[in-house]
Amino acid sequence: MYRVPGPNHGVYCSLTERLREELEVIIQLDPDVNHEVFRIKLSGDGAKFSRCSIFFLVSFAILHLEQRVLSLRDNHTVAVVKMPECHDILATTLEPLLQEIKHLMESQIIEVEGKQYQVELFLGGDLKHKARTIEDIESCAGNSRESYSVKYCPLLPIDLDHVIPDELHWFLRVMDVLLENVVLQAVQWDVKVNKKQADLLQGAMLQKLVESIQACGVPFQIWRKDSGSSALDWTSLGGAGMRKVLS
Repeated sequence: MYRVPGPNHGVYCSLTERLREELEVIIQLDPDVNHEVFRIKLSGDGAKFSRCSIFFLVSFAILHLEQRVLSLRDNHTVAVVKMPECHDILATTLEPLLQEIKHLMESQIIEVEGKQYQVELFLGGDLKHKARTIEDIESCAGNSRESYSVKYCPLLPIDLDHVIPDELHWFLRVMDVLLENVVLQAVQWDVKVNKKQADLLQGAMLQKLVESIQACGVPFQIWRKDSGSSALDWTSLGGAGMRKVLS
């Protein structure tokens, strides 16, 4: 394990070494894969562990494992850093790991127990982009007139036909929007019923919403973002919590 460069707290390990360890196990269990191309999915996403702590995690999974590729056991973390999802911070803090990934992309070869195997890298994503090439995206970056919502060059030159949509990410994004709409609707209802109510958190409809979600067996609270502010924030629900609420 190595400490990440810069002021952020975090560690990372060699992707090549961790990948080699996992491939050794697969090859020993199934010698028939010796002539296959190993397809590797890289994933990176931020996770909010508390009201003020955000961690960014980088992991990989071997697509050869098919049904097991979504299991926790077969997704291997190679970096954990306490930082927000910011392009410039990611580029600096994860620079050693990004360079290693780029080198693996260029060589497309990994040596395992004295033999060379071909690898093909994919990127897990939530399809925030249109179907464009890396060259198109790089040309749009920094172009104020025709940027097409592109602000930065990609951290990794992986073409979009090698981006794997993350269905769980889609599900959480949609549910986050729906939950926000329900919370705001409850607040509006309480204001309409009792315009003289000073504390929005004491509204009957908002309290009923919190109790209903908690009754599903999901920890959930609503609070003010800042002291004296009318803006609200609430517990971020994970996939399991969202499914309980829907059921």
